[in-house]
Amino acid sequence: MYQSIYALNKADLIQTKFIGFTTKDDWNANQYKVTIKNNNKRFTIDYYMGLAHKEAPKLSDVLYSLIMDSDALNMDFNEWCDMLGYDVNSIKDLKTYKLCIKNGQKLHGLFTDEDITSFKELLQDYWLISFYNYALIKLDNITGDNIMSLTINYNGSLTISDIYKGYYRHQTYYYYTKRDAKRLFKEYLTTL
Repeated sequence: MYQSIYALNKADLIQTKFIGFTTKDDWNANQYKVTIKNNNKRFTIDYYMGLAHKEAPKLSDVLYSLIMDSDALNMDFNEWCDMLGYDVNSIKDLKTYKLCIKNGQKLHGLFTDEDITSFKELLQDYWLISFYNYALIKLDNITGDNIMSLTINYNGSLTISDIYKGYYRHQTYYYYTKRDAKRLFKEYLTTL
């Protein structure tokens, strides 16, 4: 299929439309309508990016998010909350879980399991670049009200949380253990 993230992003599989600036759950963001197409099938989702992002989302950005969301297909709500640090008693978190299920089903309806496995392999270290860029952005913008926390989940994976005035603004889940993340992050820094 695709041999690199660059080739994936050059594929004519995505259309983006900038909707505007919005606030979503106390998080200021750029909102896009993103349509992903494959053969004669397509689906459209709302996609949000922090204001520090100056370009429209790339296919790799959207696929990475959707693949992570689609992991909810393999978990019940309680497992999903435990894995990602959500609250099992929150209706808002239940809605998020259901949206992940819905988007995961759409992704699996658009691409074959083989395609999705190929995307997962291609994007397996994609988080490292986004983590590095996210950390740099946050380090440039940290104030007394902003906190960036790293949580080790029960399965050894990581969740990075952006907290503003005591409220979660954004959480990103990573499949790697803390030890693997440190090693990969150090390796990545040597390439700069």
